[in-house]
Amino acid sequence: MNIRDIAKLANVSVSTVSKIINNKSESISIATREKVLRIVKEYNYTPYDGVRPAKSTYSFLIGVLISQMNDHPDFLNSILDMAGKNGYSTIVCISRSGDKELRNLAMLLNHRVDGLIWDQMSWSLPECAEVVRRSGVPVQLINSDKVPDSDNAFFDYHRLGYDAMESLLTRKHQQVMCIVGGRGLRSQQFMHGCQQSVFDHHLPVSGFKALRIDEVRD
Repeated sequence: MNIRDIAKLANVSVSTVSKIINNKSESISIATREKVLRIVKEYNYTPYDGVRPAKSTYSFLIGVLISQMNDHPDFLNSILDMAGKNGYSTIVCISRSGDKELRNLAMLLNHRVDGLIWDQMSWSLPECAEVVRRSGVPVQLINSDKVPDSDNAFFDYHRLGYDAMESLLTRKHQQVMCIVGGRGLRSQQFMHGCQQSVFDHHLPVSGFKALRIDEVRD
């Protein structure tokens, strides 16, 4: 988070923000000054936080940004254990909205984290990715809706769907249903895994039903 981000959020010029944070705001309205200061406080902004330290300087902090603590408890514990073994401390932030995620990102970057592990959600604001990009901090995505690559650690939802369905079919269930939330990449992979398992076990088409939550109507 830098002065340009603060100016954009407050819908004022960079020079206006600069005057306010440097106590040279005599010509600026009280309402504008209060709005800018509220945003500065809300996003934990400090001057010059857009300037990264030299590469030889490390904070030995890793920022972890997730949506819910209960989503990946074992995965999170593994991150904490591995970070500790390598001499790093972690700051874990939970975000349940795009605005909260942006504030958490700003806070982590202000703490000069050496890297980010980010469970980027579908509701993430575009500003979040831009703030991270400008910071230059290395980031490892967890299970985002982007196509898996070296910077996107992706859980094998196809395999999860396949194994879940197989556990039912090996118990001789003949009427099964797969329910997923929405049409994101995770849901598609899980659904395809279920369908593949049904096909491999030669279950009649009439015995399998698929339902997406967004298809449910009152």
